[in-house]
Amino acid sequence: MSVEYKNETYQMYKKKTDDLLATLPSFCTKARNERSMRLTQKSQYDYAYRMSVFLNYLRNNNSYFRNKELKEITIEDLGLITKDDAVEFLEWILTRHINDKKPKENKRATAIVYMSCISSYYSLFIQDKLLSYNPFAGIDREKNHAKDIIYMQDSQIDEFLNSVCAGDGLSIKQKAFHDKNSLRDICMCCLLLDTGIRVSELVGLDIDDINFKDCCMYIQRKGDKPDTIYFSDKMKNILLDYLEFRKEMYPTDDNRAVFVVTVGWQVPGRADKCPQCGTYCKKIRYGFKYSTIIKNHSAQITQHLCDEYAGQNGQYRPFKRTIGPRIHNDILAIRKGKKYR
Repeated sequence: MSVEYKNETYQMYKKKTDDLLATLPSFCTKARNERSMRLTQKSQYDYAYRMSVFLNYLRNNNSYFRNKELKEITIEDLGLITKDDAVEFLEWILTRHINDKKPKENKRATAIVYMSCISSYYSLFIQDKLLSYNPFAGIDREKNHAKDIIYMQDSQIDEFLNSVCAGDGLSIKQKAFHDKNSLRDICMCCLLLDTGIRVSELVGLDIDDINFKDCCMYIQRKGDKPDTIYFSDKMKNILLDYLEFRKEMYPTDDNRAVFVVTVGWQVPGRADKCPQCGTYCKKIRYGFKYSTIIKNHSAQITQHLCDEYAGQNGQYRPFKRTIGPRIHNDILAIRKGKKYR
């Protein structure tokens, strides 16, 4: 993965976390510092953000906290929160308003994430003997039900790629960029479908990360875990064709990123910062909206597709090599591997 891209992402979330913590009580900074060795910068920001939501909720809905400034709230004040207060907060999360114009009902999974996050703060302070009671610990959680693995059919893949080639759903301005850079966009989408990598892993690829001899590439997973991902011979040819086209995009000499925009910059990981090629990243990340295939599902659908495709030949070794560490981490993948032994 591009060191520059990784450092930029690290610095971006570090700044966002520091700016947010500057508005929060000191115990939030204490919690961040104690968990800095275990959590990534993005996770640290997510924890701080959810705690800020909780504290602002208390100031707006709890009479005791109403007259307190946000930075004046102490750990001892957290000790006054009861189980009933915690339940009311979770109910509020389910129906919270993002803004005054667009009310939004969150899923129960969102409430569970908030409950786990705030509970971890309490657990940390109990471990440090600063608190003695966790009001979120006694709340019953919804059981995790096994979900079916969702795969894209061949017809759905063709529909999706045809939509990408045609530029369906793009504005006139976006269509103009698409006509110039369709080969890059098609290569990005094919690589996602062929390997099942995440969008953030895709845009962080450097040319030096790709090994065309062994048809593999080196990426960094969540938590900075290194991983080797293999791609097909067909994907190899698509990548080689794109890299020839990439020379026409006038990348700077020091830019080794695989996917660049027309001015030679690296494709950013956030789609809203790159309207021309980030559009496809955003559509893929939020459920393949281009081809109306399967909405509201996570990006792991490409991993499931990759697993299914690798196992169809009846060969376990290519299947295991394609999946990588997921063969150890995913029970469903292990069962699938046994099926193709």
